[in-house]
Amino acid sequence: MIYPVSTAIATGCCTVLLSCTSFLPSVIASEVSDAPKDCTSLGQEVAIFQTDRPEAADRLERMGDLERCQDNTRGAIANYTDAIAAYNSANIDPTEKALKIPSLYFKLAQMQVLAKNPDAALDAFRQGISQDPLYGYLSLFSDRQYSPLGEPITDGSMRGDAYAAPTTPRESIEASAYFELGRTLEQQNGILGEIVEAYRQAIAIDPTFAHAYNALGHIMFRSFIYDDEMAIEALDTALQLDPDLVWAHYNRGYALTWRGNAEEGFREFRRVIDYHTGLDNVGSPYKDAIAWRMVGDIYLEQGNPSPGLEAYKQALSLDPSNLLIRIKLGEVFLMSGESDRAIGEFSTVLNNLDQLPESFMEEQGAELYYLLGLSYLGSKQWHLAKEALQTALSLNSERVTEIESALTYINSNLSH
Repeated sequence: MIYPVSTAIATGCCTVLLSCTSFLPSVIASEVSDAPKDCTSLGQEVAIFQTDRPEAADRLERMGDLERCQDNTRGAIANYTDAIAAYNSANIDPTEKALKIPSLYFKLAQMQVLAKNPDAALDAFRQGISQDPLYGYLSLFSDRQYSPLGEPITDGSMRGDAYAAPTTPRESIEASAYFELGRTLEQQNGILGEIVEAYRQAIAIDPTFAHAYNALGHIMFRSFIYDDEMAIEALDTALQLDPDLVWAHYNRGYALTWRGNAEEGFREFRRVIDYHTGLDNVGSPYKDAIAWRMVGDIYLEQGNPSPGLEAYKQALSLDPSNLLIRIKLGEVFLMSGESDRAIGEFSTVLNNLDQLPESFMEEQGAELYYLLGLSYLGSKQWHLAKEALQTALSLNSERVTEIESALTYINSNLSH
């Protein structure tokens, strides 16, 4: 599951990312690592290399990136394999080889997973991990370098282990390879049983692998197939092995809140917040408000407005001027069919935009007007609903299909 995070609210030296829907999940990236998106630019680069350096290893790597971008898995595998061989045989600086080859192995491994070649993927993961003891810091794995509040993990910004996945190998490379196989399968929306089995293999090889227990508990709980108690037990084991594993606290808080234990979920989220050094000086009420909002976000995701409303009310009582919490309240009222109360919350936000970051309207304005339009629609205020939805479109809303459908419905009522 991937949940959008958009508006950054600077608080001290910590950036707490808040959105109209949820905090970050345990797996941030919906794509496989940092796969290039601009195929046209890649194609142009490859054409230049083809003319100037047709046999260069870096040309083969870029060819692999292009094939990957174009969803040609076999072509990407072939080019990455050739690029590794070319780098190994080329008379280039050993330092450059040490920088290039591990990333190529990881790219190759990810493509092998896509090609449903798990044994080949494991072998490539082993090679990449063994050749770079700091592999988790590669840009290829930047998705794991954020805390549950969206804080980039840099020196001094966090206490404990806030990485979403390991950054260095375990004593057993094999355990690390199985972990990376499971994580890549998860990011590629692979078969659930294969993901779970990969994490279990990592644990069987290394029973002290806290990150593997955390990943196992996370995927088991989010799947809604495995027993909840088994998932929470895995998260508990992760925290027994590493009491400062921040993402395990977050995942445990998520699981307990989802199951209706808001108080215990709040306590886990509060622990997560306390790991952020940038929030040290903001005071307990503000931190408590963030934690209650995290609880509310889970109930909102669950489609359970009643406990969500109570959580957001708790948050607002602790931080009365927080307009982003009012957006959440508006969403809960909209979900509950209380359109007039939703309109009140969204209108309050729009009337106080000067209290929000300048980037707010660019990042969330379209969504806010969309929600306001739906609220007016629910109260049958057709003209105001139409105006709000048209404003959402003018702000480049991504909900074009939903808005056009709503406008068609509105116009049919206005014509009567």
